[in-house]
Order: sequence, then structure tokens, then C-alpha cells
Amino acid sequence: MKRLINPPIQNLLWLSGIACLGLAVWGIWELRQAEEQQFAVTGVSVDIPDARELSIPGVRQYRRLVEAPLFWETRARPKAPPPPPRTVAAVEKVEVIEAELIPPVGRLVGIVDLGDKKYALIRNENENKTLYKGDVWEGWTIQDINSERVVLSAGKQKTEVALIADFEAPAANKQMVASRQRQQQRKRNRQQQIRQAQQNKQAQHYDRSTNQQGSNQARTQNTGRTAPAINPALARQQNEAAPPADQPAPVLSIKAALEARQRLMASRWGDGKKK
Repeated sequence: MKRLINPPIQNLLWLSGIACLGLAVWGIWELRQAEEQQFAVTGVSVDIPDARELSIPGVRQYRRLVEAPLFWETRARPKAPPPPPRTVAAVEKVEVIEAELIPPVGRLVGIVDLGDKKYALIRNENENKTLYKGDVWEGWTIQDINSERVVLSAGKQKTEVALIADFEAPAANKQMVASRQRQQQRKRNRQQQIRQAQQNKQAQHYDRSTNQQGSNQARTQNTGRTAPAINPALARQQNEAAPPADQPAPVLSIKAALEARQRLMASRWGDGKKK
């Protein structure tokens, strides 16, 4: 036992005991410092009542206190003052103007009726769409679908798209239009040439008949016979029937020209032959 408790071990025991005692003293000192800081920061708050609350009520309130005693069951309940009237500020109604939407671009090419369901087939330049009732198409809502049209609505606006209503006529081919115009021009030129040829032929026939009449008159003069006088009424009728000088001669057929020539010859030489 003496060997175990030698002088070095005793020193260690003394040092450890002193250290424990110092730690205990330091802990107690820290606790006291914390309590002092808490009391110094918290302080005591005392609410002093208002002296006006402890004043005696005035004479005008005595009657009300008597009518409503505090400890009676049948005391009258004091009437609360009426609330001040509420002032409602006039709110200006702002009229909302809805912008007019442009009708959607597309063609209603078909409506499919399946009994309990109907849907519309829409075609535009880029794609084909299938729209049911309630779908939205470029800001417009499909409100109704029937056998002939689709009813669209956007707020208070409504519009209808009829079945194949916006099909436009295909643009004509420029080459075909130019070819058709050339054919029509050729046809007009051909008709004008035929009309001119008929007029020339009639003029030649008229010149031939005039020359023949001149030769007959010369033959009559040579034989000593006088030419028959022309009936004034017949000459006037012929002048009225003749077209004006500023208008072209009418187009006559060969048969009509021959008949006119025969009537002219008969009117001029018929009386002489009878004589």
C-alpha cells in the first residue's frame, strides 16, 4: 500500500482536487452573473391607470345609472348609440368595349353526324382540323353544329360559317385566257373579212347590173326607141329604202341580191315591153 501511495501520486491527487474545486467555484460565479443580467434587462413594468377613469360620473349620467342598476336582474340594457351612416363612394362603371375579332380563316368542307356526336371538318392552307362543340378555333368557340353551318361565338359576338361557303373560284390560267382572247380576235377578223367580201361582191354585182342597164339604154337610143319614164312614187320608195351614205351597205345573200335585181329590171323595163 505504501508502494502505491508514493509522493508523485499524492501530488496528482492534490492537483485534481484543487481543479475540481476551482471548476465548482467558477460555475457558481457564472450562475450569479446570469441572474444579475436577467434582472437588469427585464425590469419591472407598472401600468398606472388613467385618473379620468376614477372620476365620479356627471349628473347627466345619474338617471341612466338609476334606470339600469348594476346588480338587478330586471335592469334595462343601455341602448347603444346608432352607428353612423355608411357613406358608399359612387363607383363609376367602366364600360368595357370588346374588340371585334376577325372571323377565322378556313373552309367548312364537311359536317359528320354520328347521332350523339357531330364534328366539323375545317380546311385551311396549312392543315385540316376536326372541331367538336365547345372547341376553340382562333379565339372563337364552337357553339353549335348543324347540318348546314357552324355557329361561332366570342363574348357577345356571333358569326356563322356555312358549309363550303368560302370556296373561291379557281384563278384562270393566264396562258389559257390569252389563247382564248386570240381565238376570239381571229374569229372577229374572219367575220369582218367575210362581211367585207360580201360587200365587195355586192358592189361588183351592182356595177355589172349598172353597166348592163347603160348598154341597154344605148341600144334603145340607137334603134330610135325612147326609154320608159320612171314612176316617181317607185323612185321615192327606192330612195327611202336605200341606206344612208354614212352607213355601210347591209349584208345580203346572193339570192336576195338576184331578186332585188329582177325587181329593179322589171320596174324599169316592164312597161316598155308591155307597150
